[in-house]
Amino acid sequence: MKITKGTPQAMAFLDLLKKEGNLTDVYSQEFFDRQPTYDEDPEAPFDKNGIEYIEELEADLSENVKPKNHLLFIFLDEYKRDLIDKLLAICPSLVKHFDGLHKPDFIILNLYTKQMLCVGFGRKNRIFAYDPMYEPLIDFFGLTGSGRDSKYLDRFMEHDCYEAVRDFAQALATLSEAMFDWDHLPHNPEMLEIALDEGAKSDGLYYVEDDEDGYTKEDLEGYIEEYADAQRRQDEAMKVIRIFFPAHDWWELNTGDY
Repeated sequence: MKITKGTPQAMAFLDLLKKEGNLTDVYSQEFFDRQPTYDEDPEAPFDKNGIEYIEELEADLSENVKPKNHLLFIFLDEYKRDLIDKLLAICPSLVKHFDGLHKPDFIILNLYTKQMLCVGFGRKNRIFAYDPMYEPLIDFFGLTGSGRDSKYLDRFMEHDCYEAVRDFAQALATLSEAMFDWDHLPHNPEMLEIALDEGAKSDGLYYVEDDEDGYTKEDLEGYIEEYADAQRRQDEAMKVIRIFFPAHDWWELNTGDY
């Protein structure tokens, strides 16, 4: 399935998103060309040769699954307001969802089923997911804490043979938890390391700059370890997210709203 249908305005917009690095056509030759080989990364969700299986499915007349070019991942960069304005002009049903504090960070378009899944981070960096043209709450793999309709995703993923949407959702969930934990630790790891290096004061406690409260050595080492764990999980999540959007960083998604 090629991206050939739609108004000229919509087609031009998709081309612009792609040029800006904000659109990924997941089941395309271009997408698989930039993936590692199995030898380069055995744990990667996608393999450079994965397109071969896609081509086999497309050629098999008895096979109902036709994944090629059916799934578009779009990153909505809040700093590219001109792109968002163009999106809202093409899809007026989204306008009301851009009036509030928390706007969708991603749109996943299924060109076969004509579904539009909007995904983002809300207060406390919790994930939300909805379809602006679909009223029931969507059970987003059990990650949003709400939703009762799993049939929506069952239909959405009928042709997603490599489960790209599920992998992306799990990465967002991991990032959500890691950002929350990072933001609730005191100071930052560099300041904690400096306090350790400076040593304990006469009262046996360690002090961080601009903080009157003292810490034990065990406190600081424990916080530094928690920072390292949160960073590890952020890196793990971003490894998957960058498969779809190579140029983006986790802090672009952090709402900071607690």
